[in-house]
Amino acid sequence: MHKSSETPSRLRIEPYFETDLANFAGRYSPSSISPRTMVKLSGELLASGHLTREQHDDLSFQSELMPNFEFTIGALTGEKPEPDRPRDYVEIWRQRLEFEENHAADGGRMVRRTQEILTLLQSIEKQPAKSQALATLNRLSDLNKLAKNKKAPTAKGLTLELPPLRLR
Repeated sequence: MHKSSETPSRLRIEPYFETDLANFAGRYSPSSISPRTMVKLSGELLASGHLTREQHDDLSFQSELMPNFEFTIGALTGEKPEPDRPRDYVEIWRQRLEFEENHAADGGRMVRRTQEILTLLQSIEKQPAKSQALATLNRLSDLNKLAKNKKAPTAKGLTLELPPLRLR
């Protein structure tokens, strides 16, 4: 279900969130995530309705993934691209918010957007991640249900006969 609310500039659609932030916390840690993985997280947050398109554009833009990084930003800063090195994006967005608060020229719109992104990253960071043991038990339970039917899907959509799975 979607609900609508009027904003001063346009009609905004607020989607029903089907994905709880705890599911993201079990797979991502915004205080230790690579730029490449941040793009993936941002896409999932957009698809689940936790980010607006503008917020997604801000969060998913990772300059180190640009093919010409070494000749543009890297040439100016002396840095080499390291798109797989984890960073503390909570701290990066905290610093960005501080910068926007001191230098924003757009009447606070960018400050609000940056604050919302920072708040979301902090919320994911604070969520209790599902334990690996619980995730394994859930997966075993799903496999057991499939085994009771004696059929399980394969990668090509074919079925495979399976004996019942017994948990000890």
